[in-house]
Amino acid sequence: MLNLQFLINKGFTQEQLNTLTILDLANHAIETIDEKLFETCSKLKELDLSDNKLKGIIDGTTFKLLTELTKLDISKNQLESIDGKLFETFSNLTELRLHFNKLTRIDGNTFKPLVKLTKLWLFNNEIETLDEKAFEACSNLQELYLHENKLKKVHRKTFENLNSIQ
Repeated sequence: MLNLQFLINKGFTQEQLNTLTILDLANHAIETIDEKLFETCSKLKELDLSDNKLKGIIDGTTFKLLTELTKLDISKNQLESIDGKLFETFSNLTELRLHFNKLTRIDGNTFKPLVKLTKLWLFNNEIETLDEKAFEACSNLQELYLHENKLKKVHRKTFENLNSIQ
């Protein structure tokens, strides 16, 4: 489990965690994250949790205090679904990497809080369904990568608000 003690064992002091802006925890075989871990990392702007063993659902409480986060990478894990509240406090997020997971669907409210999102990587998942409101709030989205999925159903209005796509 990824918890505060893990970071302290890696040589971080409590004071350093309070001012940390970039945290790279890629490739550590992390399976779960203590929901209180990031309580001391409120200044974090970039978080890389890629290439771990996170699976199932990461719920909304895990990242709730990371309000300044602009880049989040949770690619190359084993995520099957995303809690609709996961991104609730991420109004500053501009880049989100979710590729190489096991996601099967994107619900309507999943990305709703991500109004500043410009880049979204969803390729190499198992996505079959995209809700018609999946990207409704993502009007600033410039890059969207959906290849290598199992798309069966895409509503005709799904991409309607993506006026900035390049």
